[in-house]
Amino acid sequence: MKNTIEWHEKCLKNRIAFASSQRRQIIRLQEELERNDRENEFYAAQIYLAKQDGKDGFDEDRYAIKRVTKALG
Repeated sequence: MKNTIEWHEKCLKNRIAFASSQRRQIIRLQEELERNDRENEFYAAQIYLAKQDGKDGFDEDRYAIKRVTKALG
């Protein structure tokens, strides 16, 4: 079907806007993934220290925060 140049320009503008939106979403997801990786590394260090300390459990919001932060520097 034949469409006007104006119609194609409008379609292009919408496609560019959509691509821009996707880029923002990818950046947001990448930042979220990196944050999750850091949190998992921190958590793994807490588990390791708890085992080394002979603990049978711990509160992840309180246990060895300074030690882990220092170790992961």
